[in-house]
Amino acid sequence: METGITVERAMELIAKSVQPVGVETVPVTEAHGRVLAEPVYAPIDQPPWPRSPLDGYALRAADSAGAGKGRPVTLRVLDTVHAGDFSDVAVGAGACVRIMTGAPIPVGCDCVAWQEDTDLGEKEVKLFAELKPWENYCFAGEDFKRGALLIPAGTLLNAAAMGVLASAGLLREENQISVRR
Repeated sequence: METGITVERAMELIAKSVQPVGVETVPVTEAHGRVLAEPVYAPIDQPPWPRSPLDGYALRAADSAGAGKGRPVTLRVLDTVHAGDFSDVAVGAGACVRIMTGAPIPVGCDCVAWQEDTDLGEKEVKLFAELKPWENYCFAGEDFKRGALLIPAGTLLNAAAMGVLASAGLLREENQISVRR
């Protein structure tokens, strides 16, 4: 081994002793434990629509004005929306929609009341808390926007990274990803 060599000579010796890392394309479902060769960008907004972060009632914040423990506000329940479903009801004054965690927030609503702050009514519900606009409300693209960098090149595709790919809809057999060999 040489001693007292120049930087140029050291670089030459290093270059002779290493092999370039290759890149291959594999199904995303087989990429766990591999190192990402190219950055991954979001193909969609996530969530793709405004969604509820909790089980409760979607409503207009203005309709909750003055609500409290001893003075409930009563609202008409127009529909129930579960995660994966959509409501075609537009919510107006004095009305609400029963909503579950992850469900799209109906048109006309700007907040979601915790079910624990209600009497869990089915046709009418008593609301025991006042809400502000956008309270308990997840906007479309709140997690990430289409085109945002999700995972930079050089990242080990561990369980967390695979979860990010799944949340972007990329964890499907037909989707391919570039990884280092």
